[in-house]
Amino acid sequence: MKKLNYLFLLISGIVIFGMTSCQKEPSASFTTDRVKVGTTDTVNFTNTSKDGDNYEWNFGDGTTSKLENPTHTFSTEGTYTVTLKAFSKNGKKSSEVVTTIKVVANNLEYDNKKYILTNGLLMKNSVTNHVYEMIVTLYSGYKVVSSGNNITSMTGTGNYIKFLIYANDTIGLSPNVFNYSYLYNVGTFKTAEFAVEYVLAKNVSVKYPIVAGTLNVKKEGDYYEISIDCTAENTKAIKGSFYGKLKYFNPYYPS
Repeated sequence: MKKLNYLFLLISGIVIFGMTSCQKEPSASFTTDRVKVGTTDTVNFTNTSKDGDNYEWNFGDGTTSKLENPTHTFSTEGTYTVTLKAFSKNGKKSSEVVTTIKVVANNLEYDNKKYILTNGLLMKNSVTNHVYEMIVTLYSGYKVVSSGNNITSMTGTGNYIKFLIYANDTIGLSPNVFNYSYLYNVGTFKTAEFAVEYVLAKNVSVKYPIVAGTLNVKKEGDYYEISIDCTAENTKAIKGSFYGKLKYFNPYYPS
């Protein structure tokens, strides 16, 4: 009887070992739709791992996920290391891969308060002697109706910061550092303001005119990275940043 039990245990061990050894080593891999985003943007992760059965994601900001293809929004600016770990069915074999995501803060700071910036728009106002007068507006809170890259209407209440700039671009906006100036020169802005709780239908809000500073515009493909370092008429600083696309708000502006 003891010999039979021993033989049974031996056969069971061989079978279990065989099942374990036959499981393939997983190969972790994934892609993202963005490697640089703003704090209001969502990153989509696509799992392309082979021979994996279970997955663990670590987004590098203290949050994790076990979904196969998760989405994630980073709430704080910085550079994050995202790790995907793929496991075999029995969990004894694993593989991992990492990538980095750079996150830009989409907000303004004024009087020790932060105001979120979720979207941006570009409007061509006029042209004189090949110098284009454009309005760059970064905002949040409004209900927007758009068609493609063109905004057709805006309603509601929100916050915004707006710059009347001078450029020589016929389409879009090229990278440049725009400085506050009374002159109508390329690379300057003459008028700018920051508005809180602006009601579009009533034209009512608390507005802070800007009387000094710079607007630094960089571009990566279709995405703009905009840095704001300005001073309001009341001498308080208005600083912030935005990363995202600028939609067009003008039916006559080329799409």
